[in-house]
Amino acid sequence: MKIREVNALLLQLLLGLTAAFLVVMIWYTSNTSSYIPSGYIKPPYEYHKLRRDVSQMSDIDISQSPDVRTSFLTRTLFKKYNETMEKIVTSMFDEYHPLTRNNTLPFMKAPLQNVDQITTLENETKKGDLIEKNDTKKEPQKPPVGQTDQKISQQEYLDTPRPDDKPRRIYLEHGTGRLGNKLFHIAAAYSIAMANNLTLYVPYDTEVIRIFNVTQFKTYTAKDYADFAKSGAKIQPIKHISYNSSFMNLTWKYHVKLHKGGVQTYMYFWTKYQPHIRSLYVFNKFIQYQVNAFLHGLQQKYSKLGNVTYVGIHCRRGDRAYDPAVINAGYKATPKAYFQKAIDLTLTRYKTPIIYVVATDDRGWTTENLRPPGKNTFIEHTPYGLTAEYDMGILSSMNHTIMSTGSFGWWCSYLAGGDVIYYNNPFVPKTTRGKSWKRYFKNEMYPKEKNWISMG
Repeated sequence: MKIREVNALLLQLLLGLTAAFLVVMIWYTSNTSSYIPSGYIKPPYEYHKLRRDVSQMSDIDISQSPDVRTSFLTRTLFKKYNETMEKIVTSMFDEYHPLTRNNTLPFMKAPLQNVDQITTLENETKKGDLIEKNDTKKEPQKPPVGQTDQKISQQEYLDTPRPDDKPRRIYLEHGTGRLGNKLFHIAAAYSIAMANNLTLYVPYDTEVIRIFNVTQFKTYTAKDYADFAKSGAKIQPIKHISYNSSFMNLTWKYHVKLHKGGVQTYMYFWTKYQPHIRSLYVFNKFIQYQVNAFLHGLQQKYSKLGNVTYVGIHCRRGDRAYDPAVINAGYKATPKAYFQKAIDLTLTRYKTPIIYVVATDDRGWTTENLRPPGKNTFIEHTPYGLTAEYDMGILSSMNHTIMSTGSFGWWCSYLAGGDVIYYNNPFVPKTTRGKSWKRYFKNEMYPKEKNWISMG
């Protein structure tokens, strides 16, 4: 028998043994008995799908249980991989899908003096005295004269007003609209909370928490709010459509719930709380990475031009150009003439070269109608497939902005700083939205600042 034939025979034998081994391992693994540790309790599902509780599994080593059969192949190849991936996924999950903060309300399980301490920590007194959050040595309050030393019930405690006539907590309802609308809702609520020394609670699943590195307020679920209300807390609902100065000095002594409303104004935070709002809306590192990658690509592409001025263009058309219901309500799509006029203004204000970066929901229209206006001017679009927050991240990185209409473009412009050119005629007069615009928003939507330039 020739050597070549011997080698072929050995190869076939080796392949056969390998196949047999894999079949046995697959059978062995597929027949592994399922095992649920006796100490494991399934997390409550009614809160939300993102909530997890693996703390009760920490002291249980499933691999050592006699009821668990895992193959040598599985243990050898996948144990280290699973451990590594668990650490990575857990850290990413906790950072970018945060659980509700202060989810279990303290008064539902803590002694009375601890409840009083936690609630007091949420608010400053009218005299401005601050209590350190880490101070656990606070003596419990003495009962009023004539009252026994027995603990006051939760109902009685929550009905006790604050001595400075200020509410303790403010709950923000789920906001209507999209990202730009919700940024206005939270900015207004946060400003009201700071003005009145309140603790702000927002819905746990609002997209703002996912997009920005928000840690300045707490979150709640529907169950959290229901439990809080049932416990005896007095909550006063308040509503607003436009700016209401009285909200900056509330006199309700218990808690308030801010209606989602339709507030779309900068006036709650413009005078005093702008630094707080800018520090609030800082994009998470995933978005920052994508934005930096896009900007780096532009810098490489136009590296020979030297110093470049970047002008963001937000062009919203979509529903305002093609949806009959929206058009009949009085919305207008920003016309081509406005963009041409705004671009011409940038040529007189900034030195070339200028790169115009366009974010739009109608790329076909902008590609056809927005052309480089002259020498050393260029037009680029944000990448295909990015969601709204990535477009906002890119536009907010520009030097100046040309915006069309809507709250999304407003926040892109505001976060970018620099000059803002805005379209001052966004609605058809005497229509439903036109009347609302004239009554509520015309004087409250755009700041009266030199760098905010009105253009029709």
